[in-house]
Amino acid sequence: MDWLGPLIRNLQNSKKNIALVVDLGSVVTHSALADAADNLGYSIVALDDYPSFRIQYESEYRNKWDRDESTEKLLILANENRSIIPYDIEFKSHVIEFNLDSIFKKLDIAVLEEVSPVFYPKAYDVEHSIQEQSGRLSKEQTIDSLCRFVWGFDPLAVTSIEMLISLMIDIFLSENKMPDVIADHIVNQYTKMIPDGVDFRSWFIDQNSFLGWLRSEWDKYLKNKLDLGEPGSIDFSHSILKIKSIQLMSESILPKIELPDDKTQILEKLSKEDSWLLLGLSEKKVTLKTTEVTNLHIFDENIQKDLEKLRSLSMIDVDSFLVKTRKLVESVVNDLYTSTQNPDTSLALYDKLKVLEAIRMLPRTTATFFHTLRILGNIGAHDTKRLELSQAEIQTILGLVTRVL
Repeated sequence: MDWLGPLIRNLQNSKKNIALVVDLGSVVTHSALADAADNLGYSIVALDDYPSFRIQYESEYRNKWDRDESTEKLLILANENRSIIPYDIEFKSHVIEFNLDSIFKKLDIAVLEEVSPVFYPKAYDVEHSIQEQSGRLSKEQTIDSLCRFVWGFDPLAVTSIEMLISLMIDIFLSENKMPDVIADHIVNQYTKMIPDGVDFRSWFIDQNSFLGWLRSEWDKYLKNKLDLGEPGSIDFSHSILKIKSIQLMSESILPKIELPDDKTQILEKLSKEDSWLLLGLSEKKVTLKTTEVTNLHIFDENIQKDLEKLRSLSMIDVDSFLVKTRKLVESVVNDLYTSTQNPDTSLALYDKLKVLEAIRMLPRTTATFFHTLRILGNIGAHDTKRLELSQAEIQTILGLVTRVL
């Protein structure tokens, strides 16, 4: 639904060549109206500086209309200061007074006034979905609805500090600043979850404040798992937070730690469930009993054997080599996908990759590598013509496999 729909329909009904939109809340922007105005044949001029407006109006529009040299229509966008609107302009215009209250009949206007117009299209979807609601929502009800449908989280579902930190990571990664009215609501609702001495509100003002605290907690958690320090406040192995942590490590937002040489043997104590923490170590080579970690990539013996088989198969049958490559990739993707919440096992490989990319469990570059290997595997399986690859091309494919694993 288009939140400017009522205004646009009003423009469509105009019989005059001048439309004067009086924006009583200063919420309508030139860019928001641009496409609709253009489709209806209007040019937009803002009336925010009277002398400049008058010169433009007289030279580009009125004189041409008086000489019948133009049929162009003009949309004048004026703010709530009616005193600067010239009488002759208002008299000739189709006047449309516009404010939030005329559009949003169910949501709390005081909340919407503190929200950027960027979010109004989604807020209007919320408005449309609760048309059966009698009366207007309260401030708290409006904020809860916006949290669910605009910012994508249910306030009632945040029941632990790990879920709250996962939410904060999403906010941190988002390009859209959380409005103060929403931030204040989150702070008031969840302050009790935050450890004493932490300035929770500052996280919304300065992202570095949150990031610095998160890195400190990550360092404590990782060192505690390696018997190198006391525990922190956060369990990063929480199902949701674990996925976010892997993403932040892959983007170098969560720092790696380098173990002292005399402590590397402690890694052998990590359980299988904690093996993902190896991604948080420094790039120096660490040798364990059954696992080798080099440049942050984990290769167990089975994967190493599969790679050797692929190299051998590439010299014998290129089609089978590509199919086997795809199966290996699919196995890795399945392992990653099943670790997500409520995985739909019926999804195809392509869709699973899209899910992993959407929840940022796979960086975009890595996901692109996976898709490339998937497509090559499809060619090997379904192309009726026998495929021929040079040694350089085979080495490139093997390099992609090594990179993603």
